[in-house]
Amino acid sequence: MSMAGEPQRPLRIAITDNYAPFTILGPDKQAYGLFVDMWKLWSVTTGIPVEFQASSWSETIEAVKNGTADVHSGLNKTKQREAFLEFSDPIHVGRSALYFRSGDTQPIPFEDLAGEKVGVVEGTLHDQFIQDKYPNVIRVPFAGNDKLVSALLRSEVRAIFDETVANQATLARLGLSGVFQRGHETILTNFVYVGVAKGNTALLEKINAGFKAIARAKLKAAESRWLADDFDHFYKAELGDSSNALNSTPQDETSQSVVLNDKEKLWLRQNPISRIAVMNNWPPYDFTDEEGRHYGMHSDLLRLINKHLGTNLIVLPFDAWPEAYTKAASGEVDGILGLSWTKEREKTFLFSSAYYYEPASVLMRVGDTPIKEWKGLNGKTILVPKNTSIIDKIKAELPDAIVVEMLSKDDALTRLANGEGDAYVAWLSASPQRLKDLKLAITAKIDDRQGEVTLGVPVSKPVLASIVQKGINSITQSEWAALREQWVPKAAGDTNLANLTNEEIQWIKDHKNVTFANEMDWPPFDFVEHDMPKGISIELVDLIAQKTGINVKFVNGYSWAELLEQFNNGDIDVLPALYWTEERAKTFDFTTPYAVNSSVLVVHNDHKKLNSFAALKGHKVGIIKGFGTAELLSQRYPEIELVTVTNALEGLQKVSLGTIDAYFDSIGVISHVLDNNLVPDLVLSFNHEMKNSTETQLHMATLKSNKLLRNILQKGLDAVSPEEMRTIRNRWLPLGSSESRSVNERVVFSNEEKAFIAAHPKLKLGVDMAWPPFEFVEDGIHKGISADVVKKISEFSGIEFIAQTDLTWAQVLAGTKSGSIDIMPMMQPTAEREEFLDFTKPYVSYPIVILTRDDTPFISSLGAIGSLKTGMVSGYSIETMVKKHYQEIKRVPQTDLESMLRNLSSGKIDVALSNLAVATYAMNKLNLVNLRVTAPTEYNNDLAMGVPKGNPVLLSILQKSLDAITESEMNAIKNSWVALQVEFGLDLKTMMIYALPVLGGFIVIVGFVVVWNRKLGREVEERHEAERHSRMLLESVGEGIFGVDQIGQVTFVNSVASEALGYAPHELIGEKVHALIHHTRPDGSDFPVKECPMWEAYTKGKVSRIDNEILWRKDGTSFPVEYNATPLRRHDSIIGAVISFRDITKVQKATAALHEHLEDVEKFNELAVDRELRMIELKQEINVLLKEKGAQEKYEIVQ
Repeated sequence: MSMAGEPQRPLRIAITDNYAPFTILGPDKQAYGLFVDMWKLWSVTTGIPVEFQASSWSETIEAVKNGTADVHSGLNKTKQREAFLEFSDPIHVGRSALYFRSGDTQPIPFEDLAGEKVGVVEGTLHDQFIQDKYPNVIRVPFAGNDKLVSALLRSEVRAIFDETVANQATLARLGLSGVFQRGHETILTNFVYVGVAKGNTALLEKINAGFKAIARAKLKAAESRWLADDFDHFYKAELGDSSNALNSTPQDETSQSVVLNDKEKLWLRQNPISRIAVMNNWPPYDFTDEEGRHYGMHSDLLRLINKHLGTNLIVLPFDAWPEAYTKAASGEVDGILGLSWTKEREKTFLFSSAYYYEPASVLMRVGDTPIKEWKGLNGKTILVPKNTSIIDKIKAELPDAIVVEMLSKDDALTRLANGEGDAYVAWLSASPQRLKDLKLAITAKIDDRQGEVTLGVPVSKPVLASIVQKGINSITQSEWAALREQWVPKAAGDTNLANLTNEEIQWIKDHKNVTFANEMDWPPFDFVEHDMPKGISIELVDLIAQKTGINVKFVNGYSWAELLEQFNNGDIDVLPALYWTEERAKTFDFTTPYAVNSSVLVVHNDHKKLNSFAALKGHKVGIIKGFGTAELLSQRYPEIELVTVTNALEGLQKVSLGTIDAYFDSIGVISHVLDNNLVPDLVLSFNHEMKNSTETQLHMATLKSNKLLRNILQKGLDAVSPEEMRTIRNRWLPLGSSESRSVNERVVFSNEEKAFIAAHPKLKLGVDMAWPPFEFVEDGIHKGISADVVKKISEFSGIEFIAQTDLTWAQVLAGTKSGSIDIMPMMQPTAEREEFLDFTKPYVSYPIVILTRDDTPFISSLGAIGSLKTGMVSGYSIETMVKKHYQEIKRVPQTDLESMLRNLSSGKIDVALSNLAVATYAMNKLNLVNLRVTAPTEYNNDLAMGVPKGNPVLLSILQKSLDAITESEMNAIKNSWVALQVEFGLDLKTMMIYALPVLGGFIVIVGFVVVWNRKLGREVEERHEAERHSRMLLESVGEGIFGVDQIGQVTFVNSVASEALGYAPHELIGEKVHALIHHTRPDGSDFPVKECPMWEAYTKGKVSRIDNEILWRKDGTSFPVEYNATPLRRHDSIIGAVISFRDITKVQKATAALHEHLEDVEKFNELAVDRELRMIELKQEINVLLKEKGAQEKYEIVQ
């Protein structure tokens, strides 16, 4: 712009002299308009002066091209312009539509204007659009908007195609607003960019930075002055306030109100534009025209999110998926559309809920033997697109398949057609004619969760992921329907996949909608989430609709009893999830069953004996009002008092509170509710005599008077393939559906693994004789968690595992080295053991704790044990860890756990270290009432299976088998052995009596409990009990406490901390704590995160106690604190930190007042001393005078 020391030369901005309301030259020859005001704001923000150069549209572009202007004020991006211009981030958006004379004709779409004259402004995007997209339309160019409008007014053209805002401004200026009418749809939506000469990237960076720095409210105010309709605004009213953004939502539909929290609003202010990667050409999601304009489902999806949230999510098209994926994974772009889930990708992306589902296709050459099932691809050469989720599925489930990754779809199709590979597996966008020309055919569809299409956001941007999810949740049902109807129409010939009769087809034509009841809260079958119907039954209904062509309308917002009443009255056509009963069969027509939903009794933990209906006679049992189960219960067990509830959560809570004795419902519903809600003190019992097999089956039902509809539904059900049904069940009931499969379906072994199993039908296990509940030997039989897990693996593999039940632990370890032991079924991996063993992934995890007698002073951590005699079982992993990290501890080796606990109880040792579950199990078994769990350590037992080195095939067999054990199966195994785990809270209460005076010990305890709770996952009873005690711990002290992970994100927070900081807990959790509350020093200077003691705790493991810093509240004020930062460790790794703090404002004020008083005392003392000294001097002078006169001295002076 200028040399150093020279005056700043104004930035020359080319504007169009007659482009209202964006730029216009007034009668006073001054520039006016929205873009002019925006550039003035930019000038004030950057300090760079600007001057406007007005001319015609074509001259503005030429001025930037030849250098007589520095920038173009605002224009659309085209491929032709990209040859000589660089473009900024978007500064506005333009929408274009067709206009017609009012009364002459009804607005019609472009497709119906073939042979008709349509006017455009010459040289604009609209001019080029008609040439490219609608060559049969007669394009008539005009020099400007005035001439364009005049042509339509004189009927020289049938319609005009123009930018809506500019056209409306011209009509208003000419007083013709009522003469023209706008077409029904927006034809084009294009972003407006600032243009600079090619290569001038330095100026472009200044422009982007300047616009980004302008307060959003100021830009909104400028828009409001020039654009009357909020729909045309680019800068929405208030980020996250959807009240002004929903102007086009149908009046008969209520869209979900969207409220962004302060973190999300701040993120959007700091990042006004988010770039989302899409493909250039991936029908029906992505299309790009000749001018580089992107359209399709993905563009429209982002447009809906932007409309509802006031965001600016823009598409960034890529030619190839691998490049788009890499850019999104690295965070170079903000997200990616069209992303499928895989477990591996969870490390890189945060996934939105699915906005579409599309099964992958298996494509083969016509004439080859078609492969109809997924497993038929095992051993084949499969072509797949590079970096797609299907690769992980193939590697996991088809171990003998050969994967060939392809960079492009066209190359893959061509190679397959030319004889390379056996099949191409992908989500296809090729036309049927293209496949026919290549002599290729789709032989199967692969249904899997990976068919869910989502928007992925890098894990480094969790706030954006939250914003995106809220945007998706805000889209209404009618908007989703319109989006899918526009971009995913039914394929020709797919409207009667159910072989309907002519009478049935006619019935569908005569009934615009078929209404289905949709319960609010009966997951996972039929419920509502984010205002959307969800569940197994709902997805099945959608699939039936595809097969039959019926139009589905769900009716929700009512209780089950109310839905049932509407159904009986004929206001609802279908009940999609219903049990058969004799009473219902009198008036209802049922389809065949499509799911089995076993039921379970839930009782309070204190009343486990009430585990059957026989035992519940005279007791209260909860049941949902209107359920058919109530009818069966009252018939078979009239002595039971039935209590109706509105939903499953209410029933479970009543059991927890003790207001009813039991609750009865399906296992699927109860599991789903417990996974998403904390309801403590519950026990599940399958030991009831309620339902036979037919009574657990779910059907769809119509009234008997609607038999034709029942037949249509039945044919739709019959047309659903087993693979499609299995996919739906797996998505919602991954546990139950997996358990119902055969062993061969659940584990697919490679040929090499099968050969190993055939050659090794029996293998020897090395087990710990005395380590209950994990593993132990009783009456010569291997028992415990590991024994039950081994039984499952034996079912999968066919291998007979023989436990060596007469060996000590030391002998077992020696056997693994000598080769006499084949497998260690439960063992802690350590660096020392990894020298001679290979391990599976851990499948059980429990913490290691410090045990003492009741009369032992409180010990807060391993570091506080000092010289006390500490017992640990020889060869256990804790012994290795203590040797390495706590050499000062006086170790006393023990032969086994029970001996160690007896020695502790009798006083032979002072401290014992053991796994929590093992210790509580043994203490209760041995009735050692004088022992207690004193404190946690930083170590866990993450228990895995081990095999001697050099045996990768066996290791793979074990890992595959462990992976095949479902969560419900594993939880059932663990819960059957560690029920005593719930007693842990009692020890914590005792621990707190000792721990409260010792802040450091308390911090470790709280951190331990929270980390442990998070780790236990879905182990329902254990999790509920531990979480309740964790919460009690966190809330029982006066200090603010929060935990962070290894990158500084808050993982938990107590109410004292959240209240002191002014944030709700959910506003803190997941956020980086330093940037939120610790960013500035007391003197107002920036506080770099790497100089922060909290950062040093969770990155370097440094313990700090600080009393001279401040924390910042949500409202921008600060307060002085004293805080402790203590690292959390797992084995040798730092996994986070716990920070406790207290507000020392009052302490500082008291200290300041004390200092002030001390200063006063000091001044008084000084005055008193000075006075005393002066008196001494006066007395001395008087004595001298008296002495000179020969008189006797009057004063005795004491030195």
